Amino acid sequence: ATALSSTLTVTGATQLNSTLTVGVDDEGHDVKFFGGTSGSYMLWDEDVDDLKLYGAAAIEFEDGFRIDNLTTGAMQFKGVNSYNFKAKTGENLSLIFSSDINEDNADIWKMEFVDGGVFSLQSYATGSYVSLLSVTTGGDVAITGDLTVTGGDIDLSGEASQITLIDNDGTALQIGSDGALDLIKINTSDGYAFLEINGDRSNAGIGIASLIIDSVGI
Repeated sequence: ATALSSTLTVTGATQLNSTLTVGVDDEGHDVKFFGGTSGSYMLWDEDVDDLKLYGAAAIEFEDGFRIDNLTTGAMQFKGVNSYNFKAKTGENLSLIFSSDINEDNADIWKMEFVDGGVFSLQSYATGSYVSLLSVTTGGDVAITGDLTVTGGDIDLSGEASQITLIDNDGTALQIGSDGALDLIKINTSDGYAFLEINGDRSNAGIGIASLIIDSVGI
């Protein structure tokens, strides 16, 4: 074996035919690999036990999958059309996102895939994770908080035997449109009104002008 106690600079090609070990257990050393672009290199930082990429350095696999560290502080995945994340058998899979490197509570969100078939979107704004949206593999959706639909329709369809609207606040359930006399109108598929409640909201009181029930057999 040859021991070197000073700096060694090699300007030509070098081939190692055996294992290369840097440092010893619990006492490592920094190792740096430079790229062809100024400021781009890979560093094994022994102080924090991290492998770091700087500048244009990226990780790329033989199938074209590539992970880039963008200069904006974001990370970019490209090269394939889908990504497969798997948790250990019987455990949940969580992806945590933060819009602020300082991780203020209001900036932290978690997507959790619960073993057994439940997906949830959770906020950490209160100091602990609270589910705001959950979806089951059976198609059930639960929302915590207000739901605002802008510029579109809400279509309730399927094989459910009934649609139940629960109003826990005296003013929480409102159906109608500004400037229209038809406050509540439920139509059949052929266009004939099955239930229609008309009212002039400019008058004081309840303001129900008429109740029309029009259906075959009634």
